[in-house]
Parts: sequence; C-alpha cells; structure tokens
Amino acid sequence: MIISVFMKPKLVLIGGFLEGGKTALLLKIGEALTNDYGKRVVMIVNDQGEVLVDSVIAGDCRFEIAEIIRGCFYCDFQVFIKYAQKILEELMPDVILTEPVGSCGCLMPTLYNPIQEFYSNEFEPAPLIIMVDAFRLLKLHQEINLLDAGDYIVYFIASKIKEGDNV
Repeated sequence: MIISVFMKPKLVLIGGFLEGGKTALLLKIGEALTNDYGKRVVMIVNDQGEVLVDSVIAGDCRFEIAEIIRGCFYCDFQVFIKYAQKILEELMPDVILTEPVGSCGCLMPTLYNPIQEFYSNEFEPAPLIIMVDAFRLLKLHQEINLLDAGDYIVYFIASKIKEGDNV
C-alpha cells in the first residue's frame, strides 16, 4: 500500500504601498527558506505594466519565479487561483511568496478570505503582512493630513494598514 502525504504549501501574502519594501522582504524570506532550510520556494510577481520590475530585481535569486503581467491579479481572484494551482501542480513548492501591486487594497475580502474558505485543502495562508515605511508615511502626513477621515487617500491608507495581521 502506497501512502501519499501531501503537504500544503504555505502561501505568504505581503501587501503594502509602492516602494514600501515588499519585494525586498519577499526576496529575503525566499533566500532564507531556500538556503537555510532547503525549502522549495516559488515567488509570484505581478505588475500592471508590460515589464515586471520585480522579476528583474529577483533575477539572481535561487528560487523559481512565476510572472503575471498586465493587471493586478488580486483584483481577479480566479486568475490568481488558476496560476497558484498551476504552480502547485507543476512545481510542488513548500512555500509560495506573493505580493499585490501597491495600489491593490481589500486583500482580506478579495483574496485571503476566499483562499481560507474555498481552497484551504490546497494552500495554507500565512498571516497577512502589510509593509509600511514609517518614514514615508510621516513624510506623507506632512503633505496631507492623515487624520482627515473624510479624505479618500487617508481612507485607503488606513484601510490597507488595518487589514494586516502583522504590520
């Protein structure tokens, strides 16, 4: 009798703002998991343009990269899940690292919660991490009042930060 033991890959989602350090953190995590713990890591990179800047940055890493271009795949859950399932089937990773584009918000209801509810047998979501560059946030506060609850930008920033299990 053959016993098949399938370990669900950990799905690490890091949200945050443009130029906030998301990719750098994912690369450090991926390098440590690969080099120090021997884990098979795949990083899903995504950008709204034709050129994936994160792919260029991650070019020297020792783990595999899957690219999705032209659009925010977090805004279309079915596109994201299709790519994640393909990666799972073809590459059998221990960990999938991914980040939405900086303009993406509402990660809990559009991505994190549906994965937990409908795909928990395939993926194990890690706590949602939101990267915040405190220096840039304070600098932005000098330009616009981040305490003005009626401002759309303030609402977007606050909502994004509140989503995270870890900030």
